[in-house]
This record gives sequence, C-alpha cells and structure tokens, in this order.
Amino acid sequence: MGRMGSVLIIYASNHGHSRKIAERLASILAARDLSAQVHEVAKGDSFDPGPFDSVIVMASIHAGRHQAKMAHWVEANAEQLNRKRTAFVSVSLSAGSGVPDVLEENRGYAEAFAEKTGWTPGRIEIVAGCLQYPAYNILNKFLMKRIAKRQGLPLDTSREYEYTDWDALEKFASSFWHPG
Repeated sequence: MGRMGSVLIIYASNHGHSRKIAERLASILAARDLSAQVHEVAKGDSFDPGPFDSVIVMASIHAGRHQAKMAHWVEANAEQLNRKRTAFVSVSLSAGSGVPDVLEENRGYAEAFAEKTGWTPGRIEIVAGCLQYPAYNILNKFLMKRIAKRQGLPLDTSREYEYTDWDALEKFASSFWHPG
C-alpha cells in the first residue's frame, strides 16, 4: 500500500483514557512526518474517513462489548474502511493483567466487533487501559471495585491506575506506519 500520508485516529471513550491513547498515537505518527487527525466519535456521527489514506479505529471494552456508537460508525463506513490500511485498537483494563487467556478473550471481543460491523481491520492491537476510580459515578465505582478485587487490582478509589504500555504503543505505531 506504500506510504500512508494521512491517518485518521477515530476513537470512542467513556472516561477519557482512550482520548489520551489516541492523542499519543497522533503525536508518534506526527513525529514521523505523517498527518494524523484525532476525532472522537459521537452517537449518529457521520464523520467521513474518505479523505484519509489510513484509519485507526479505537474503542474500549466494557462488560465484553465495545461502544455502540463506534460499532454504528464502523458499520456505516465499513466499505471505505475495507479499502484502506486500517487497524483496530481495542482498549481494555483487563489487558493490563498480561494473562494469556485474558488477552485471548479480549482479542475475541475485538474480532467479534469487526465481524459484526462488516469490517476486516488489517491489524488488531489489544492495549491495556486505566482503572479510573475518580472518574466513575458511584455505581461504576462500586462495580469496578468488585472487578478489581477479583482480579487482584488496587482498591484505593481516590486515584487512577494506568496500565497502558506506552512503549508497546510506540512499536504498534511504528509497525503500522512501516509494516514488515
């Protein structure tokens, strides 16, 4: 496919960590003299990926599913996406565990998302997210604390715990930009 040129990084975020990852990806690609535009998908979004040479779609997993607004956008644009160099970055708190079964489960969620939307991403990347207690409402904080307890994660709800491997993200960006 040759040089990418312009890259759209389109993401869905519930508490802002996917935005942080998208912006970091954009800065990594910009450092390689690529034009990277970041766009947060909204419900009913009709943002056109047409003008971009490549597209990185990013969504986070919550209760085994990615955001519906991203699924709708991908479905609406699957035909265009399938003609471009693309990647799906699936963000998951549980990916931070590094447990092979958990990573495989996350990959399964990402593959199911792609299949359901009619899109065949050129690459699927699983990225660890962030336990963002301060950003959660009371119910989410309670639920996340229960999940954290089961997974042996920290329970201090006064702070965030970031699990994103920024070096791995840099390697992903480099290999997406220059495959092979």
